Amino acid sequence: MKNHFRNSLSKVLLLVLNIVILLVFNERLSAQQNNFIKIWPDLPLYSLTGENFERAETDKDNITRYFNVTIPTLEYVRPEKPNGVSVIICPGGGYARLAYTYEGKKVAEWFAERGISAFILKYRLPDDKVMEHKEIVPLADVQQSFIYLKTNVLKYGIDPDKIGIIGFSAGGHLAATASTHFAKPVISIEEKISLRPHFNILIYPVITMIKELTHRGSRNNLLGDN
Repeated sequence: MKNHFRNSLSKVLLLVLNIVILLVFNERLSAQQNNFIKIWPDLPLYSLTGENFERAETDKDNITRYFNVTIPTLEYVRPEKPNGVSVIICPGGGYARLAYTYEGKKVAEWFAERGISAFILKYRLPDDKVMEHKEIVPLADVQQSFIYLKTNVLKYGIDPDKIGIIGFSAGGHLAATASTHFAKPVISIEEKISLRPHFNILIYPVITMIKELTHRGSRNNLLGDN
């Protein structure tokens, strides 16, 4: 009788333990998934399809690059002690790929360690087959990111007057464009929201599209051969 009771109790305890482990795992998984934010509520502006053609490649050094991005997202890297400042991070990659690990995630972690809320923008990569006006699509994603953050300041504990942008290489070109074309929105703005970054940081940026001076791959991918 005692052995039967012990066996039954052991089974119950094992079941409870498995349930607890499952709940903890699901909570952590949900938290990880919630770090990725869709910036467009429906079909992204200028997209011809809602299909996700994204492809990721991770090399032997554990560096991840994204290709064929068609569904833009922000990845939120939260600091332990937010100070109200936030930054949108634009990885580079010649408008053909996104160097997500070393120009995105590692940069976000550096900011977060200093109390700055970091949002890595996985912006759409220009492709005539899946979008219209490919030359302004990355900028549309940046501008939509500013709208999203400024309308969700309480959710993330950020100051709407302290939202900046940083970009690397082609992402630097995108950040520079966002910093100089804020008065010319390429998206619809229902509310009167400023798209002007409150600070910008350009790291080895592609700073011009003049043929003789530019990075040819970035120019061709964004604007076309001609």
